[in-house]
This record gives sequence, structure tokens and C-alpha cells, in this order.
Amino acid sequence: SSTTRRCWRRRVACSASVPGASTPARCTSTSRASWTCSPTTTSPWCGGSGATADSDGADAVHTHMTNTRLTDPEVLEARYPVRLHEFSIRRGSGGQGKHRGGDGVVRRIEFLKPLTLSILSQRRGPYPPYGLAGGQPGAIGINTLQRVTGVIEDLLGLVQTEVQPGDVLTIETPGGGGFGAVE
Repeated sequence: SSTTRRCWRRRVACSASVPGASTPARCTSTSRASWTCSPTTTSPWCGGSGATADSDGADAVHTHMTNTRLTDPEVLEARYPVRLHEFSIRRGSGGQGKHRGGDGVVRRIEFLKPLTLSILSQRRGPYPPYGLAGGQPGAIGINTLQRVTGVIEDLLGLVQTEVQPGDVLTIETPGGGGFGAVE
């Protein structure tokens, strides 16, 4: 089997097949002979789906991709230098309506080694998941990083930053929009 090696080389992104690799790798170097690699994970985060005219939205589901799922906590902790502290439904994040939007999730991850953290997420700004036919919008997503020093940083939806052992990332995914006015 092979996985994809993603690398930055002279500020140009490239990729190469790595036969026999057990996990994808992030590499930095200016020549292939001196690549250094570290494990990388890409995990789709689930959120709440929007309500419909006939039913409430679903909690904690992938609505933006098919044939995907989160990495199991045991696998995540076995393969990467992280500890999962929380994985729960974000109660109340779905929009109100005759049919409520589904709730998102909360995931809190502690880093055990120095790493580069990259987040690509949506619905973190002024545009919450909208409701329909009088339904209320779902809650926006929130990304925060609590540094080992106690400083809490609000992270944008698109961010790359260095993390240290003891830093804790909290991802709160958006809820879905509600459908119909509350009666």
C-alpha cells in the first residue's frame, strides 16, 4: 500500500507516493534526499444537519462529505501524540424552529509533543448556518486553543500555528439551521 507524502519545497506544494508508509506524512525540505517527516491526520469534523419541513436535523453527522468518518479515539491516541479529553454533542447549537436543527459536537484534544496545527473549518464568522421558513440559524463554530501557560486564543476558521505539550485545542462545530417558525 502507499500513502501520500505532502511536502513544502521552496514554497511550492508537492506530493509523492510513499510505498509501505503506515500513515500520511508532512515533510519539509529543499531536496528529496533530506526530507524529514512527521505524522499528519486529516479528519472531517461532524456537525449538525439542517432541519427540513418534515423533521429535525440530525446531531453530530457529516453533511459535507460522503463515505467519511472521524478517526476513532483509540486510533487517534495510538498513532498521534495527542490525548482526547472530550468528544460530545454540543447541546443547544442547533437552530430553533418548528423542527430544530441538529446539534454539532465538542472535541477537546491535548497535545503531548510540539506540533504544527493546521485547521480548515467553516461557519466560524458572521454567517451562521441559516434557518429556513422562519427557522433560526444554528450556532457558529468556535475554535479555541488554551496554551499550557493558561492563555486562551480564539482561532479563526483557517489557521496554522505551533502547539506545545500541554496545549489544548477545543473545536465546537456548528449546529444546523432550524425549519419553520416556533409555534
